[in-house]
Amino acid sequence: MKGIGKGLVSLMVLMGALWFGTNNVHAQDESIQDSAFTFFNGAARMADSTAPDQYSARMANDNTGWNIQYMNWDFSHLKPGTLYDVYVKVKVKHAASNPSGDAFKIGVYDITDQNFTISEQTITASETEDNVWTDVKIGMFKPNASVNWLSFYVSGTANLTQISDIYVDAFIFIEHETYTIEDNLFFKFNDAAAVVDPMAVDNSAIRMNLHASKAGEIELGNFDGRYVRLSGL
Repeated sequence: MKGIGKGLVSLMVLMGALWFGTNNVHAQDESIQDSAFTFFNGAARMADSTAPDQYSARMANDNTGWNIQYMNWDFSHLKPGTLYDVYVKVKVKHAASNPSGDAFKIGVYDITDQNFTISEQTITASETEDNVWTDVKIGMFKPNASVNWLSFYVSGTANLTQISDIYVDAFIFIEHETYTIEDNLFFKFNDAAAVVDPMAVDNSAIRMNLHASKAGEIELGNFDGRYVRLSGL
C-alpha cells in the first residue's frame, strides 16, 4: 500500500483491526447446483465433464436475457440474519483470441418488490479466461426467516463474436467471517517501521514517511477483491 499525501510529514497507520471476507468452506455453506435452476431463451442443463458434478447450465451469448436463474423464497436452510458471501461458479467460451466488450452480468433481484437485493454488476471479457471455472462474487446477502421471491441470475451481453457461450455450475452461499490482522504481521518496506502509539488499540502502529525519497510501503496481501475495511487511518 502506498501512501500519497500533500503537506503531510508522516502517515500513522493505526491498524487496530483489518477486516476482510473469506471464502473458506464452513458447515453452513450452501451450494445450489444447476439441477435447481430455471432456464429461459434456449438455456439448458447439459453434460459437462469439466464441472464437479459433470453437469452445467449453458446459454449462448446472443441476447441480454436473464437466461439462467435460481429462484426461491425459502432460505430456511441458511442461518436467518447471518451475512453470507454469494458467489456464482461460471466459465465462458472465448470466440476471439483477445475478446473485448462485456462477457456476462450477475445480480440478485427481488421479484416481489421489484428491486435489486444485490446490484447488478458486469464482468468484462478481458476479466475472463477461456473455458476456466471461476467463482465470481455477486455480493453479500442476509436471509431472513421468510423473504420475498428472489432471483439469483446470470445474463448474457449479446456479444456472441467475442464471448460465444456462458456456463454456470452453481450459486454458492458462504457464511461471512471477519478476522483481525495486527500490524506485527505486516510486511514493511523502505522506511516503514513499527512505533508505539497510544491512540492505537494495542498501542502499536506502522509509520510511513511520505516525503522520503523512497516512501514507506506496507503490504497487506491480495484479498482477491473481497470486502476490506481499514480502521483508524
